[in-house]
Amino acid sequence: MPKDGNVSFRVFDSKGSEVRNYLNEYLQSGTYNVQIEGSDLPSGVYFYELRTDDFREAKRMILLK
Repeated sequence: MPKDGNVSFRVFDSKGSEVRNYLNEYLQSGTYNVQIEGSDLPSGVYFYELRTDDFREAKRMILLK
């Protein structure tokens, strides 16, 4: 993160329902890692969203078991 701010990192299923909320807090600038735990989720297509005060990005991922 280039500057301090509120950050959320969430995972959604292919229907748009939130299945995980990994992060929802105020963080200082820096580099962070999030490990996605999907052992109890079925195989399929999911979307993850990173959101800050002035940035939002969503990407697709595929979980295969």
